[in-house]
Amino acid sequence: MTFENGFEFNGIKYGWHKKKLFRLPIQIGKRFYSLKEMKMREKGKVWNIYNHPMTINQLKDLTNKQGKVDWEVVEFKNNDTPF
Repeated sequence: MTFENGFEFNGIKYGWHKKKLFRLPIQIGKRFYSLKEMKMREKGKVWNIYNHPMTINQLKDLTNKQGKVDWEVVEFKNNDTPF
């Protein structure tokens, strides 16, 4: 997956792909957090970004401030692996 638009919030990268918001993989301390699609809450008006509720306008402002990004996430899909 290639992310052309996104933003960084509290050291965590978020990117837009096909009008969906994703948290990119990151390691914090000894924990590893994988790629995750961020779901809307409260009737599709708010996203929970790092425990901060943000509206679409706030996310739009963050994305526009950061400009274009070139982040890429490689997903392994193979019939031999159980995941």
